[in-house]
Amino acid sequence: MILKLIFGLFFLTLISAAPEEDRVTSLPGTNFTVGFEHYSGYLNASKTKFFHYWFTKAQTDPDSSPVILWLNGGPGTSDDDVAQHNHKALVHFFTEKFPEYKNNDFYITGESYGGVYVPTLAVKVAADKTNFPHFKGIAIGNGFYSFPLNYNSLVPLLYYHSLSTQVLYEQVVQACCQGKPDDCDYYDQLDSETDCGNFLGQLFNEAPDINPYNLYSTCYFDGGSRSKKDFIYRTLREKSKLKSKSSPKPRAGDLPLCAQVNNTEVYLNKADVRKALHIPDDLPRWRDCSESVSFLYDTTHEDVKAEFQQLINAGIRILTYNGDVDTVCNFVLNKQFVNGLGLTIVGGTDSQEWFYHGETPNVGGFVTRFSNNVDFVTVRGSGHFVPEGYLNASDTKLFHYWFTKAQTDPDSSPVILWLNGGPASDDEVAQHNHNALVYFFTYKFPEFKNHDFYITGESYGGVYIPTLAVKVAADKTNFPHFKGIAISNGLYDIILNYNTRIPLYYYHGLIRQNLYDEVVTTCCNGNSYTCDYYSQWSGSNGTCSQLIDLELSQHHDLDIFNLYSTCYFDEGPGSKRNFIDKILKKKLGPKLEEKEEPRAGTLPLCAQVNNTAIYLNRADVRKALHVPDNLPPWVSCSDPVGDHYQIIHYNVYPEFHSLINSGIRILTWNGDVDTVCSFVLNKQFINKLGLTVLGGTDSQEWFYHGETPNVGGFITKFSSNVDFLTVRGSGHFIPQDKPREALQVIYNFIHQRDYSLPAPF
Repeated sequence: MILKLIFGLFFLTLISAAPEEDRVTSLPGTNFTVGFEHYSGYLNASKTKFFHYWFTKAQTDPDSSPVILWLNGGPGTSDDDVAQHNHKALVHFFTEKFPEYKNNDFYITGESYGGVYVPTLAVKVAADKTNFPHFKGIAIGNGFYSFPLNYNSLVPLLYYHSLSTQVLYEQVVQACCQGKPDDCDYYDQLDSETDCGNFLGQLFNEAPDINPYNLYSTCYFDGGSRSKKDFIYRTLREKSKLKSKSSPKPRAGDLPLCAQVNNTEVYLNKADVRKALHIPDDLPRWRDCSESVSFLYDTTHEDVKAEFQQLINAGIRILTYNGDVDTVCNFVLNKQFVNGLGLTIVGGTDSQEWFYHGETPNVGGFVTRFSNNVDFVTVRGSGHFVPEGYLNASDTKLFHYWFTKAQTDPDSSPVILWLNGGPASDDEVAQHNHNALVYFFTYKFPEFKNHDFYITGESYGGVYIPTLAVKVAADKTNFPHFKGIAISNGLYDIILNYNTRIPLYYYHGLIRQNLYDEVVTTCCNGNSYTCDYYSQWSGSNGTCSQLIDLELSQHHDLDIFNLYSTCYFDEGPGSKRNFIDKILKKKLGPKLEEKEEPRAGTLPLCAQVNNTAIYLNRADVRKALHVPDNLPPWVSCSDPVGDHYQIIHYNVYPEFHSLINSGIRILTWNGDVDTVCSFVLNKQFINKLGLTVLGGTDSQEWFYHGETPNVGGFITKFSSNVDFLTVRGSGHFIPQDKPREALQVIYNFIHQRDYSLPAPF
């Protein structure tokens, strides 16, 4: 089960010493010609133990290619036992099976709990110059290096990825950390019979039916009999005897039954595959996670810092890399672990982009290079493994509209306004929008005046919509059937937006460790959760202002509307700057008016951002939409508007309370990988309205019905017909990123149905 030189082990030459009895001559189930030579057999790990290996020869230059071992783990009684057996199996590999490769460069790689297996083995290999004269380095993906760091980083990571409820997170922080989450030792209190231990148990057992190895992958539910539990989670839960001799309680929940996780196991246990790989008939089935190993395994290494130090002293090169949407062995754990090794950062910065070269170069993630040949890298988005025309808004202003009639039952369908915004100031926009709507229902389409009416939109619509809705709700004559509002990724509170951004950036891998630590210490008295970054940023403390400036500019060449979308760089025209950031930077009041430099960075020129503008400005499209020739090109973000816009509403709490008192239904929903108007901002805004959480919990899953039901996100229902909902894996523009999920959500909101019900079309 160990030394699985399988699926990612790319090797070398084949000469006469290669064991012919281990050669694989067919690979059942492949629909391509296997163009490489490979071997499958067993290595002696001890007098009674034999480890299976699968060895693949390099397709190019095999005589000089390095030998790369990919290691996930294996049976044994303890960490050290496994290391010793792995070492002996490798000696057998290079001595008896493939001695011709002994003088090739050799690397040990792996993932997950390989964060323990790899360095403990590597220490033995590095010391054995006789059998491994050219051992060069190790590379570990999403490695598990430290029990305490894993738990201590996981709690805030879950919250800042919308996987923990607001109420429960605050209970954990208060009970375990006296309200100060930074540097809190959750691990030490995990099994304590205290409020802290109980709240932590609730938090970890809240794990929803999503894939914890990749938060934004689709999980196809599988009703099979495979093990539900992951080795690491089970080891952490069952082996808490490291800290307590009492029987530990299950803490971290079972993994969902995602069918794709089981694919490897299903394939490797097919009779023809076992025969092709020379697996004896009397051996049991191969399993990716063995319960018997887990329950009997003796975890002897709470962390592997000592092993890393030995490898560094021995001159062994080290790469530790992480997919940044894995929660099982998260990137924060590994970033903090490597930073704790006491090395010097090389290159003047502890985080810089690296680019993946596909069709066009794109940000692949971030890299920090340290002294002594140690690198830390993240891999972005990876886990562990219609009639139209113009409406009169005033005597001098005309607002363009594009109206689409319902395809089914248009005579009774509700009218839904989608609103992004318009020029002027907050209150002026609200008044002009109101006037335009009166014109729409009075002169353009009076036949729809008595239909149910909803106002929806996104982004700075978080201000436009509630300010307009207050006017519409009060105007019963023109809007007798105004029912509700729905705002996605809305900006409801300017100060809260900035106060939630910095920890959100950090727990998505966008801020350097040393910079984050410096800001929290210097500007927040060591408490990032309750820190008023906004006041520090806009105030007289020049040091804090400069530090926060640096943090808010760390997103580099990413699409901050969707952290995990691909950004195809575009050198064409179009505003680089986001309307929201621009007006916030330039119009945040007297304290900021003297600060002329842009604060939050400029958006990258992602081609897809410009696609709408390109289409709408085509001459044939303008003609089809009745846009006069003398009007300027349409732009998604107008620089003149951003320069002159007057912010009146720094938050919209009064408007929300006015709408609630009027009986207007409210849905505020968020894509959870947007950083411009994040779900944390909106979750905290809604919680501040003083409403009662319904249903006994402030977060529960809702399901999207595609080919199979999958977790679409999370929903909190409040009193007074207010709902807060997240859309998993979507960015700022939910209808663009997740159109089917968006349709299901809006349909169910309008018809007051359970959000998990499929839309009927």
